[in-house]
Amino acid sequence: MPASHVELFEDELRDVREEVKRVVADPERWSDMPNDQLGGRKPRDLIGTEDEYQLRDLIRAIKHGMPT
Repeated sequence: MPASHVELFEDELRDVREEVKRVVADPERWSDMPNDQLGGRKPRDLIGTEDEYQLRDLIRAIKHGMPT
């Protein structure tokens, strides 16, 4: 699903980078670290791709208490 077609919740920003800044303590570092929840990919590598929705889903999970 293209990033531009992701359904947003009422409190979410269209720019996923801004959402990361809202949710993660050190967004630059976090974005450059491989993440098991993303299949070992770096969050930054998903921005603007058809897999950006996976990053969005992870940010939603973190917002609701899942550890990073």
